[in-house]
Amino acid sequence: MNIAVLGYGVVGSAVVKRIETDQQHSLAAVLVLPSQVDRHPKAIDDYSRILNNPDIDIVIEVLNGVYPAYDYVSLALKAGKHVISSNKSLLIAKGLELNNLAHENRCALRFSAACGGGIPILPELYKLKAEGLLSINAILNGTTNYILDQMETEHSQFNDALAQAKVLGYAEQDPSDDLNGKDSGRKLILALAVSQEKWIYEADILREGIESLLATDFEMFKQLNMICRLNAQIMIDKDALSISVLPTLLKPSSFQATFHRNENGILFKTKKDCYYLRGYGAGGEPTSLNIINDIKAITDNDYNLFPTQLNPVKINTQTILKRFYIQSSQALSKIEAISHRHWQTKTYFYLTNLSDLKSILNQVSEYRSLGIHIGLCAIEGEL
Repeated sequence: MNIAVLGYGVVGSAVVKRIETDQQHSLAAVLVLPSQVDRHPKAIDDYSRILNNPDIDIVIEVLNGVYPAYDYVSLALKAGKHVISSNKSLLIAKGLELNNLAHENRCALRFSAACGGGIPILPELYKLKAEGLLSINAILNGTTNYILDQMETEHSQFNDALAQAKVLGYAEQDPSDDLNGKDSGRKLILALAVSQEKWIYEADILREGIESLLATDFEMFKQLNMICRLNAQIMIDKDALSISVLPTLLKPSSFQATFHRNENGILFKTKKDCYYLRGYGAGGEPTSLNIINDIKAITDNDYNLFPTQLNPVKINTQTILKRFYIQSSQALSKIEAISHRHWQTKTYFYLTNLSDLKSILNQVSEYRSLGIHIGLCAIEGEL
């Protein structure tokens, strides 16, 4: 197979290195910016040279954002070239359209590295979809896991932990979508599409980020003997789906609580068994491994992770009942009314009874609009 790589950043350069050491495949071109053409002997800045080259079989897209990646990928598929992408933003925005193009042109569209970096989450879900998925609980974002782990183990302030994550390369310069849970939610969309052949929209995911958690929260978590992680969850009960991304307090012995620094992992249950995967969800070397595995799948004629027909569905979300930990800068009468325990030090703390997640998020949003600081975590299990 002759391969072109679009992008020569952290992931792109790692992919190029792996292809160059692989005797079964040949690197034909690396698309870069005009100012970067001297970075590699096969670097070019004209995409038409890739698109119009009939000898190029696979286009690997490792860019950021929807554009120009969408233009490159859609043109490649129309030209009959197989595509591998690690670009979540592209797949969430244009996945349905690109899937149709791939099937219409009998091309591969694979994206194993778009969820879990170097962990084969999507291929495993694809292989096991006949078993019937019941649930997913996962840590899918290395940036947030590193920050939460540092706040727990090193007693760091949020901003200090974030700054260190950037220094270590675990966080982007603009980490907003990591911190607010959008990145984890997008990975759940891909996981559900691969395992259930259903496409959902970001707006249907109930979500709370980690930006409002303070060092004082982690002091309280220690007293409660709980570990905080950003848990991405899918629960399936017959045709009802509940999907959420929430900071969650977990028992120290729980699977998700054992992840440190920038580790990622997933626990998924089917009607037959439970499966665990863990590893590093970002970085050039881990991510490039999943991309190379996608090349192998294509050479074995295993083309698509998405089904032929991937129809969008509107979630008829069942009520998601959870207990919550809430810290506030002011007394919250509505929250106190549904709490089985509350106390005050310098701030106000609440442990709620089982409550509807959507209602809690709406109340928290209302309080925040009034300038009240609130930290929120779901609670798994009994305190």
